[in-house]
Amino acid sequence: MTRPATPRKPRARSQARIDSILEAARALLASDGVASLSIYSVAERAEIPPSSVYHFFASVPALLEGLTADVHAAFRESLQQPIDHA
Repeated sequence: MTRPATPRKPRARSQARIDSILEAARALLASDGVASLSIYSVAERAEIPPSSVYHFFASVPALLEGLTADVHAAFRESLQQPIDHA
């Protein structure tokens, strides 16, 4: 019997590349809006080849899903922080 596939955590180098892609996408969204978002514009902003973006995100919707997951993770993490009532 085989085990169900579970997503692996990216290695540090891959995670750094993913982070730079997401940061570039976030900056483009903030400055130019969603209409400006393309794999090529993100690659240019991140100063990496488009093939590197495609390696992690097959399409713009997949990239937007990655951004959403990143925002949700940051939000969940912030909920774990103690509240300073001072």
